[in-house]
Amino acid sequence: MACEAYDCFRQKNINEKVYWDTFYDLTLWCQNCFQEYGEYGINEYRWFFRHIECRIRRLGRLQFEEMDVEWKAVDEHTQIPGKVPVINVHIPQGEKLEISAVRASFGQALQTWGKEIPYVCDSWLLYPGLSEILPKDSNILKFQRLFRVTRSDDDGREARRRIFGRVSDEPADYPEDTSLQRKAKAYLLEGKRLGSGTGVLRIPDAWENDEL
Repeated sequence: MACEAYDCFRQKNINEKVYWDTFYDLTLWCQNCFQEYGEYGINEYRWFFRHIECRIRRLGRLQFEEMDVEWKAVDEHTQIPGKVPVINVHIPQGEKLEISAVRASFGQALQTWGKEIPYVCDSWLLYPGLSEILPKDSNILKFQRLFRVTRSDDDGREARRRIFGRVSDEPADYPEDTSLQRKAKAYLLEGKRLGSGTGVLRIPDAWENDEL
């Protein structure tokens, strides 16, 4: 199916490097499957309809997906009736979240889709509580500050999966192999939560002056 999608990417004038970078997701998800089950496979296969339908592309460090959403699901304080087109931002695993690489990716995206369409992101990286366990100069918080966080979900489980490699109902069971794991575990043991957040990219008028 990935091979069949090649023609779709080319018909949209998407260059070949972007095609290969986008479908590198197959490798990443196979690695996740091996880590969780001890064998290679695709256990998150529903994710790949985006790739097969040519709706997502990886531009450098980030992925960008063309989609329509109910705006109230993005910003509960701004009511816009019906669905609106947005660019949904995804953060692939496997590399450091260097803010210079992130900005370069957004630069490519803005050249592709422009500034008028909203760029939205729903991720554990945007959870406001992370500011309590991470240093102010962390790349995660730098990434978070690129967005206006519009809502948060305390019940999300992705943060724990990404930080600890698995989800447990007992925080005491989590490993403490890294400083982030130790801080996150202590945070959870205090009865606090690690969820997810939704945000809209801040696009300043002076983007061309590299102020983002």
